[in-house]
Amino acid sequence: EKTDEKGKQHNVRTSNDSNNDVIDSAISKTFPFSIGTYNLLHPTYALKYHQPMGLNALGGSNWKQWRAPAISAILERSALDVFFLQEVDADQWKEDIMKSSSSS
Repeated sequence: EKTDEKGKQHNVRTSNDSNNDVIDSAISKTFPFSIGTYNLLHPTYALKYHQPMGLNALGGSNWKQWRAPAISAILERSALDVFFLQEVDADQWKEDIMKSSSSS
């Protein structure tokens, strides 16, 4: 986690490359906004391909009970200026993520 010059905290994943601090500094000076991306693992794919992180203990989808509220909270806390979501459909966005966001 890094704090920018405005005091905004950002989660930053970097490799062990020693040039990362130089690159991060150059990026933050070049782009005065934050961008993030998140692959949500669509519930259909979680079930179809038996992806453990998308299933509950009974083998059903954990989307509504756990992942949608968690993802909504992560997006809110991140305070990103722009975010891109992968594997999300309009209904998930409207009914699950936005509803979770407005109720927290």
